[in-house]
Amino acid sequence: MKLFMGCILAASLFPAMGAVASHKADTRHEIQDNYHRFTSAETSKQYERIKKVTDSFFAPDFVLKLPSGKSLTHAEFLHEMELTCGELRTVSENAFHPRSIVAQSGKIVENGIYILAASQTDPDGNYGAVGLVHNIKETRTYQSTWALADGHWRLQSTQILSVTRVVDGKPHK
Repeated sequence: MKLFMGCILAASLFPAMGAVASHKADTRHEIQDNYHRFTSAETSKQYERIKKVTDSFFAPDFVLKLPSGKSLTHAEFLHEMELTCGELRTVSENAFHPRSIVAQSGKIVENGIYILAASQTDPDGNYGAVGLVHNIKETRTYQSTWALADGHWRLQSTQILSVTRVVDGKPHK
């Protein structure tokens, strides 16, 4: 579903801290900057900006794994983001909350929670009549893997573990 696909990516992007103890601050700063640039682009609803940001830090083989079992490549994710940019009206919250970060075999495995709250047009009638604007808050738990390539951390994969959605103040599946 194209609703809040940005949330999916953003959930995959929270700072992976300290793969190597001596580079902890630099690693955290680099990845936080990636997240900040992405959420700024998402909040501004600028697809070309989102594409430029993700192109700069996604690994060439990036994959996003949804709770349904479906996987999206970077190109497929960008298509969903383009649709989402046309649906977003205002963004009131766009925040990452790390829970654990572990260095494993030259990679960083990060678990966290991402929250996106926004008003958004419903072009498919998922929450009522087609075309209505709804206040939607999504909370996603995720696990991301970052790999060091050419001296920079690249997002290799993200798996969305769970999604909680509240539409107009009411829980929604």
